[in-house]
Amino acid sequence: MPKFFLVVFILFLSRPGFTQEEGGRVIYRDTQVNEDSGVAELEAAKQVQLDKLNKIQKTTEAFKPVDPIEELQKLGYKQINATALMDPKVLELIQTQLQQGLLSIIPRDEIKKMLQEKLANTLIGKLTNNFPVLLEIFVDIIRDKNALSGLVHVLQRKEDLKTYGYLWLGIFLFGIWLKNRLIKPKWNLTKRLSWSLPISLILTSCTLYLFYSMFEVEITPILNITLKYF
Repeated sequence: MPKFFLVVFILFLSRPGFTQEEGGRVIYRDTQVNEDSGVAELEAAKQVQLDKLNKIQKTTEAFKPVDPIEELQKLGYKQINATALMDPKVLELIQTQLQQGLLSIIPRDEIKKMLQEKLANTLIGKLTNNFPVLLEIFVDIIRDKNALSGLVHVLQRKEDLKTYGYLWLGIFLFGIWLKNRLIKPKWNLTKRLSWSLPISLILTSCTLYLFYSMFEVEITPILNITLKYF
């Protein structure tokens, strides 16, 4: 409908003018030097305007909000679970929604209440009850589009995750071999622990540093949020 009125408006501006009667005669002022060229110019002008309208329409459609639940159902999932997170299309959908920052406009109190309800009677829920600062960190992470988006991007890097899994397994097996070589069964419990715990701590630190090195860009926003509380 807007295109129709635009065309009518262009036609109205482009029509030949005419004047009043003089001496009983109507004198026409032809604004077109050549009728064929005038029609061609009019059609070209109309096409330019239509092209502009089409461009505006396409741009507007690109920013049209998407219903994530509806899109998830189109992909064959009723909810986001472990199976859905293995689907690259689901991860792409989640990534798109997070990058729009939709969760950042939800009040903190509402997110906190939702987390408390979802985490009730779980180990993490008990930890947040004993350490309220953890709940505050979780709320900030959820409301920060870069933090959650980074986590999703980690899941999207499946080959890198697979590589990290192999490296982690290698370090874990190396730790078992090292403990068997260094720690003697005849030692008492205190001495065995004094050797075992430092080895475990060093190897765990190696795996954490390895993960950070591989996914530094993705997890930095989460680390920055966490460090604000310590």
